[in-house]
Amino acid sequence: MEDIEVDVYFNVTRKVFSIRQDGIVIAHRSNLFLTHSKFIVRESGQKRVRETGHKNVHAFVRGMWDQKDYHTFKDLLLWRRVSYNPKRDNFFMVQSKSDPSQYEEVKRDFTYAVALETENGKPITRI
Repeated sequence: MEDIEVDVYFNVTRKVFSIRQDGIVIAHRSNLFLTHSKFIVRESGQKRVRETGHKNVHAFVRGMWDQKDYHTFKDLLLWRRVSYNPKRDNFFMVQSKSDPSQYEEVKRDFTYAVALETENGKPITRI
């Protein structure tokens, strides 16, 4: 299978990741791995969430998907967790290397390998 460029976001209704290509959802997965990825937050959607309190798809990861099935990434101890809360954060946040209890903004101009998985209906994202 050939790697394809996709946008991935957590689907709060289905409790899985939705995988979108060219604006169309092509798959849903509990676990997937992306390479050459960037984190994206659309400011207009973020603003609507803050003003109305209603969620919308405005934050996602864009990268290359290998289309393979993965079961878990729990053993990736050297990877750092990524989070995003549109009411609190302006961008995706990643655990600090020096203090894992602290978070710092993901570098917007970097590309990352990204492991995405769900656990108990919640998204877990690591770089």
